Amino acid sequence: METTVDDLMSGLNANQQIIVHKIVEQNTKLAGAESLDCSICLSYLAGIEVRKLDACGHLCHVDCLVKHICKSIRNPKCIICKAPIRKV
Repeated sequence: METTVDDLMSGLNANQQIIVHKIVEQNTKLAGAESLDCSICLSYLAGIEVRKLDACGHLCHVDCLVKHICKSIRNPKCIICKAPIRKV
C-alpha cells in the first residue's frame, strides 16, 4: 500500500507542516509541462500541478514534492542533483 501525502503530513508536527507548505509554495508554479517527466516519480507531468525547484530547475508533481520533503524534512534536497531545497 502506497503512503499518501496525508499520511506523511499527519506524521509531522505543526511547524514541520508549515515548512513543507512554504517550501512547496516558494518554488515556481508551472503550467503546460505536458511533455516532461517528474524528477521524483518519473511519470508524465501532464494535467497535474507541477513545481520547478528554484535551486536547480528540476520539475516535479506537487504531491511528489510534498512526499519527498516530508521524508527528508531536516535537509531536503533535489532527488536528482542533490541541490538543497530551500528552507524558509
